[in-house]
Amino acid sequence: MCFQLRECRHELQVRRTVAGTGLMRVMLDAHPQIRCGAEPMITLDLLRARHSMPESKRERGIEAGVFPEAFDQAVAAFILKTVEKMGPPADYLCHKQPLTFIYLKYLAELFPKAKFIHMLRDGRAAVASSVDFEPSTKQLRQAIHTNSLGKWASTDYLAKNPFMRVAHEQIPLLRLLGYANAGIPPNYSKLPTTLPDLA
Repeated sequence: MCFQLRECRHELQVRRTVAGTGLMRVMLDAHPQIRCGAEPMITLDLLRARHSMPESKRERGIEAGVFPEAFDQAVAAFILKTVEKMGPPADYLCHKQPLTFIYLKYLAELFPKAKFIHMLRDGRAAVASSVDFEPSTKQLRQAIHTNSLGKWASTDYLAKNPFMRVAHEQIPLLRLLGYANAGIPPNYSKLPTTLPDLA
C-alpha cells in the first residue's frame, strides 16, 4: 500500500496470486519518493480476523455502537500505522501484500482514495511460484499442477468472465505462447514446458 500521509492518499498493490509482484515492489522502491518494503503479514491476519468474526460478536458490536464504523476505522488506522512504522519516512509508503486481493472491496472502502495495482501473470508461473516460495499456501502440489490450474480456469469461472474465455484467441502474446490451442477450459498439459523465444 502506498500512502501519501499528508493527503491520506493510498496506493495499494495487490494481486490474485503471488508471482511477479516482487519486481514491481523493487521498481516502486527505487523511486526517491516511495518506500516499498517487505510484506507486513500482520495486515493479512487482521483482515482475516475482521471477516471471520462470529455473528454473535458482530451483533454485540452493533448493540454497543462500535460495529462496523468504529471497528473499520480502527482496522484502517492499524494498517496505516503498521505500514508507516515499517521503515524510514517517505512521501509514499508502499504496502505489497498480494494475498489481500480477496479483501479488495473492503480495502477500497477503508481507503477510498486508493489506487490498486492488479498484476496478471501466466497461471503456470503463479502456481509454480507459490509452491516454490510460499510453502505455507495450500496449493495442490503435482508435477504440472493441472488441478491447481484447472480450479483457476474452470468452466464456471470462464462462463462468468467472457474476457477470459476469448483472451487467448484475441491477444497475440497469449496465442504466441500456445494458449490458442489449450481449449476451454484450458488443458495446460498441452502447453510447452519451455516457452518459445519471443525475439
